[in-house]
Amino acid sequence: MIATVAKWWTIFWGTPWGKQNAYKTINNYLENTYNQDMTIVNTYYDFKMGIYGGLVRVKANSDITFTVDILKDNSIRDFYFVRLWENNVKEEIAHYVKTIYDGDYIVTVSIPTNPFNALDYESSDSIPSYFDAREKINSEIKFSIMIIKEFNNSDSDYLLILNISKHILKQDYRPDRVNYYFSKTKNIKKQSYVNFELSYTDLENIIVSSDLLKHKK
Repeated sequence: MIATVAKWWTIFWGTPWGKQNAYKTINNYLENTYNQDMTIVNTYYDFKMGIYGGLVRVKANSDITFTVDILKDNSIRDFYFVRLWENNVKEEIAHYVKTIYDGDYIVTVSIPTNPFNALDYESSDSIPSYFDAREKINSEIKFSIMIIKEFNNSDSDYLLILNISKHILKQDYRPDRVNYYFSKTKNIKKQSYVNFELSYTDLENIIVSSDLLKHKK
């Protein structure tokens, strides 16, 4: 009975020594790849893929956490670049929103894949920028801006969306999709909310606030 339970445990959760080896491998990888302090928060076993990995936090910026996976051929899959780009773009957009809106808001940036190999770069000082990566990212890049206020269908609400959209275009971020949410609380799942969904082409074609009407969900 105990042997059976242990067998099923290792199938889904891996082994303690497997996670220990993963920790050592990831720690060596980080030390040899990035010229900055990083902490392994925990290690895990992905039973669907049959691989070990670790969640890593950047000490200089605790907002940036990313995963490092050890693939079956012992190569490393590293998502630091992606999380760094997401954080940099998010912070820049959030800074702009703060200059035109004095209420609460949440900016989210989602970049699904990393087109670069961290091992191609000598140190964190030579990490490619988001703009270097943009042409090479084939999966959908999504921006989400949640405005914590009731949508009043007012000129100021539409103007807020219009100004943020123009800023995204000016910065040349070129997301595939942008969603604007108006919600009374930060938890939009527990209440109704107003959503505007725009593709990048939609962003380019918005000239005045009234152009947004057909994108209201």
